Formats: sequence, C-alpha cells, structure tokens
Amino acid sequence: MNLTRPRYLPPNVSQCSVPLLPETSWAQLFQQLYDKWGDPYWWPGDNAWEVAVGAILTQNTNWTNVEKALGNLRERQLHSSDAIISVDINTLAECIKPSGYFNMKAKKLKILAKWWKDAVEKGNILELKPDEVRNELIALWGVGPETADSIACYAFGLPIFPVDAYTQRIYSRLHNLDNIPKYHKIQEEVHTSLPADTLLFNYLHGLLVVLAKQHCVAKNPLCDGCPALSLCQTGQQ
Repeated sequence: MNLTRPRYLPPNVSQCSVPLLPETSWAQLFQQLYDKWGDPYWWPGDNAWEVAVGAILTQNTNWTNVEKALGNLRERQLHSSDAIISVDINTLAECIKPSGYFNMKAKKLKILAKWWKDAVEKGNILELKPDEVRNELIALWGVGPETADSIACYAFGLPIFPVDAYTQRIYSRLHNLDNIPKYHKIQEEVHTSLPADTLLFNYLHGLLVVLAKQHCVAKNPLCDGCPALSLCQTGQQ
C-alpha cells in the first residue's frame, strides 16, 4: 500500500518497525491489516505544519478535496503559519474552497496559525506531556478531539490514537453494534490494548482508512476478501 505522495513523519518517530504486540483483538486486527497492505503511508504532507492544516481541512470532507485545497495554498505561497496569519481571510477562504465549509475553516486556520507561532515556533511543544498538548489543541476554537489527536500524533509524533468516523464504523461492525461507539471508548480501548507507540498508531489509523474505503464502506460493505472478516461479527452473519 506504499504510495508515491509525500508522507510526513515527525523527527522523533522511527520508521524501523512497530513494537512486539500483545495478544489482544486490536493487535490481531492490526496484524491482519498490515499483512494485507503494509505501511499505509499516512499522513500525507510535506511537514508538520501542513499536517496540522490538513487535519483542519479534512473535517467533514474527503482527502481528495483536501489535496486540492492544499495545492491552492502552495500555489499562493500560503504554506506557513506566518502566511496564514498575514493573508486576508477572504482570500484564504477562496483558496481552501474545495474542502468545503471554507469560511469557517479559514477562521480555524487563522486561530491555529497564531497558536502554532506562539506555542510551536517560539516554544517547544514537545516539552509538554501528551495530555497537555492535546488539551491546548482542544482549547482552540474549531479543534475537536479527532483533529487534536491527529495533529498530536502525525505532526508532533505523540502516542495518541486518533479516532475518525471510519474507525467508529469499523468498530461497530466488528462488534455488531446498533449504535456508534463513543470516541473516547474506542481510544481508551486502543490505548490499553496496544503499546504506546506512535508509529503503531500511525499505521493502525491509516490502515483503518484503507479498510473503510476498500471494504467497510458506508453502505453494502464488501466483505469478500476483507482482511478483517475473521474478526467481524457483522461480516460473519
């Protein structure tokens, strides 16, 4: 599943290998997905700032639209926190229009850029504990748990597992649930079932995205050939 697009890994994350896994259902799921697809090459981006921008832009849209918006920002040389702070908000909104909700996301990027300049470029965010980083991000307007955890994991290399709608859908089907499980329930289960390893969480999250797109689609899931079928209560019915 290695892709040719750029993928950013924080300097503190080694791409050598994932740690030895315990005998848990999450470890089994990861192993079966990894055996099928390998490194999912996620999160796309050139640097930590672009990863953070992508985490905002991907809210309520797909990555294809995000790539268009990021391309527009690169063309206009709006690929730094300083540039986002300085640019007129209407110009910024027009650039990111492909990502949808562009007026709201332009405001979010302005807020993120100011925080980034103060907390990341002028300070040392990695001196904070993971929970402290997460809390600072969530305190920003327009940044919820998924966005905060994506930035923490993929931009800063912290061992925090981000839970997206794909993961919630897959979890529901694995356990044959009628209701969508809560974000923190899944995250806590992953954190207690797997080693606190950033690369492992990186791979697992990316592999779940691949699974959701190729097999565990929103309607009429394609169970034939699904690498997680042996673990899926819904698929076995």
